[in-house]
Order: sequence, then structure tokens, then C-alpha cells
Amino acid sequence: MIKAGFIGAGKRAKSGHYPSVYNNPDVSIEAVSELDPEKISEVVDMYNIPNSYLNYSEMLENHDLDAVYLITDELHVTKIAIDCMNQGKHILIEKPPGSSPEDIKLLHDSAISNNVICMVGFQRRYAPVVQKAVQIVKEFGQPTLAISRYHKWLVSSSDFNKEPRSTMWSDVCHVVDLTRFMLGGKFLEINAYQDNHGAKRKVDYNSMIRFENDAVGIISANRSAGGRILRTELHGFGVSCYMEIPDRLEIIIQGKEPEKINGLDLVDDGNIFGNSAYDGTYQMHKNFTDCIKNKEIPITDIRDVISSFKLISILEGK
Repeated sequence: MIKAGFIGAGKRAKSGHYPSVYNNPDVSIEAVSELDPEKISEVVDMYNIPNSYLNYSEMLENHDLDAVYLITDELHVTKIAIDCMNQGKHILIEKPPGSSPEDIKLLHDSAISNNVICMVGFQRRYAPVVQKAVQIVKEFGQPTLAISRYHKWLVSSSDFNKEPRSTMWSDVCHVVDLTRFMLGGKFLEINAYQDNHGAKRKVDYNSMIRFENDAVGIISANRSAGGRILRTELHGFGVSCYMEIPDRLEIIIQGKEPEKINGLDLVDDGNIFGNSAYDGTYQMHKNFTDCIKNKEIPITDIRDVISSFKLISILEGK
């Protein structure tokens, strides 16, 4: 049994991480640390957590934990994560993993020097529709093209104008990482555009990326769009997969009639784990604990994700 602690009990932690970990038979949640006593009380009661702390250092000192789920924002994650790794804890952190490339390099180096996992929560790699699409395309050879569209209306949002870095870094990173994961290989050539369109800061990011395996990635992420959509395509020679993540997958092979698949139909025990299994969060957490047990490195470990953020830094236009 993996003994785990949580740091953080905010909205994202409660909506996806706590239920996924609680429903994992390989994990025992031993303790939680959170600055807000009301939030602590809520998760302690809901998930029967025996120990709680306002100071994460006390939690680490008092419990011999195998893993720590560190669910906080990019401004505060780096120091806490390094403290955990320096004590030999495997960690799972949210994205973005830090507020700068320098933060990410520190996390990367700490994970390697301490020989621990530093997994980043890019759950869309694990979404059943994505995993199925990658599997199908691989049966026909190398992928040739990925197109990812991730649009939102954020210009009037007060949170958008308070972003510490950019929406590319904090939000669009989802589809940049996903595109790079689906195509594989290193990126070689990039054409990227960042536009304000009258807003106070950059709102629209559009790019074309050439990878070393001759695949092309096209990413369009406009924060001045009419509303939210997340649609992705993955193509190979004679095969095309169209995804609305996590809801639907449409597969077309060599001119035949499309096969349409509901995302929930790809989930085992979907009724038990709900949205956490539907969007890939539960599968991500299961991969984390499986890798701890088997002494392996997860597919979204910082050792790989650092390459996504090198690409993100370029697309950001910094």
C-alpha cells in the first residue's frame, strides 16, 4: 500500500484529484496539509483522512509518506515540490509545473538527483479517446498530422487579466503538450503568432510545428473566441481520428464509413469513477502509483514534460 499525503484542498484538487486517489485501492491517504481550515475540514470528512496540518513541513516530518499530491498554483509549487523530493517523496503536481522555464529546470534536476518521480498532471494524454486514437494511428505507421483547437472567451475575465505569465503558459499548455505527445519526436521548425486584437495582453496563439519524424502539428488557441471548444485531430497514412475530448471519437479509415465512439464507452468502471475516468484523471493517477510500485517513469513525468515547456516558451513569444 502506497502511503500518500495531500498538499492543497482547492477546487481542482477536490474535483479530480481527491476522488481519483481515494478510489485507488493501492493508495492510503494518510494526511493532508492546507492553509484554509475550512477546506481541510471538508476533505477530512469526505475522504476519512486521519491527520491534517496547516503546515506541510509538519506533515512531512510526522509521516513516512511514499508520495505527495501537491495541488497548488504555479507561483507556489516549486519550493514545496523540491522540499518533498529532497525528502525522497514521489510527487504529482498540477500544470504548469512552475511559473518559468527556470522553475521547471529546478524541478527536473531535483527529480533526477533524488531519483524520484515528479509527475505533471497533463491528464488529457490519458483520456480514453486520446489513447484510442493514438493506438489506431500507430497501427498504420507513424502519425503525419495533428490539429488541436482550444478556444475560449476570456478577455472579460478578471482572472485572465491577473494571469502571472500568460494564458499560453497556464492554459494553452494543455494542447501544446497533447499535440507533442500524439506526434512524438523533437520539434524542428516553428512558425508561431501571438496577437492582442485590441486586448490588453496576448489573447490568440496560432502555430505550425514541424517534428523530426516529418509530422506537422497545428495549434490554434484563441482566448478571444466566442466560447469554449476543445477539438483535436490525429492523422496517419490512410487513417484519421477526430476527437472532442473527452466526449467523442470518430475514426475514418481509407474512405470507409466513419466509426463513432462515445468516450464513456471506452471507460472501465465509468459509472464508479465518473468524470475522473472520463477525462483521464483517474488513469493518470493509476499510472502514477503503478510507476511507483514498478520503479518506472510515468509518461507525464517532468523528465518528458520539460520538452513541452521548451516548446511552449517559444510559442508564447517570450
